[in-house]
Amino acid sequence: MNLKLSSVLLLVGFMASVACADFFWEPNAVDNWTVVNNWNLAAGQNGTTQKALRLPDGSANNTEIRYGGSDVTVNTNLGQFASTATRRLRVYQGATLEIKDGAVMQNYGWIRSGDKAGEDSGQSAGYIVQTGGLVKMRKGPDSGKITIGDASSNTVMAEGKYTISGGTLTYETTDGASGELWLGDRMGKGRFVVQGNGGTVKMKTLFVGGNTGRLGTGTTTGILEFQIDDSGISPVKIDSKVVIDTGMVGGNSQSSSNLVLSLTAAPPEGNIMLVETLSATAVINTFDTVSSQYNADVAGTENARICLTYFDGTAYNNYYYHLTYKGGTGGNDIMLTPEPATLVLLGLGLIALRRNKR
Repeated sequence: MNLKLSSVLLLVGFMASVACADFFWEPNAVDNWTVVNNWNLAAGQNGTTQKALRLPDGSANNTEIRYGGSDVTVNTNLGQFASTATRRLRVYQGATLEIKDGAVMQNYGWIRSGDKAGEDSGQSAGYIVQTGGLVKMRKGPDSGKITIGDASSNTVMAEGKYTISGGTLTYETTDGASGELWLGDRMGKGRFVVQGNGGTVKMKTLFVGGNTGRLGTGTTTGILEFQIDDSGISPVKIDSKVVIDTGMVGGNSQSSSNLVLSLTAAPPEGNIMLVETLSATAVINTFDTVSSQYNADVAGTENARICLTYFDGTAYNNYYYHLTYKGGTGGNDIMLTPEPATLVLLGLGLIALRRNKR
């Protein structure tokens, strides 16, 4: 066999072995997604690791970012794979994915933050921080969804956290993507944090505390958190339905749900929209608890009285609201409505602010 033919056969064998490979980020590397040398392959069934020599593409079953020292930044357009090739992006074992201005990510049918509990003695947390750019879920072999805190029904809880303060998180509406956002699933603990009003979230369905029929063998926990500033908050917009605290499934599983609120400045005057349902479907169930900074937890029932406290460096200022799941023009939005005394306080604050600007 001549050298040229031998080289061709080796190349063909290599390409066949990685046709359905998993891409793994270099352990503990802190770098940009586009640095090719940081991507490895687990090729074939024997799991042999080798350099990918290219960025994750449509040949990948999974793109995995893991280990506590790993921090990956995306600030460019990653291109678009064929819809039949979209696979899963996993962030776990303490790793962080940072999505910044300029980022365009629209290649994945399933993004999971906090995953595969038990592989690393329970250190299964995953963190996604979006300050800009676009994340768009698309349908492929997976349905086009995001799971924050998915333990895959393992015996050790997986924790995931997604924080957004800028950019857009959404789904493709023309290819049949499910557009589901799950906070906690299959014995996982998922936290979704909205900071201020700089980001945009528009998904089809929101599950807080697990998705019906997919819980594992223990408690699944969903946490929806809003950090409200002086311009308010960017509401989570949902096209279809909001399901909170799905409860017992199969007789041995349960879910819990928590709404977390805080003020980073004196709030704006008027109602504060948290979740806007764009369909006519009523919110299903209520939060187990509402937690607010400096205050005791309260039950998340309809019309629950909520105290939000802002410390301005000198004094603690209390603002009182009532929580409703029947707000907005459609009567099915999750909203905070200020009490009359709070409206007066906010009005006085605005008057003082206008005077100070003169």
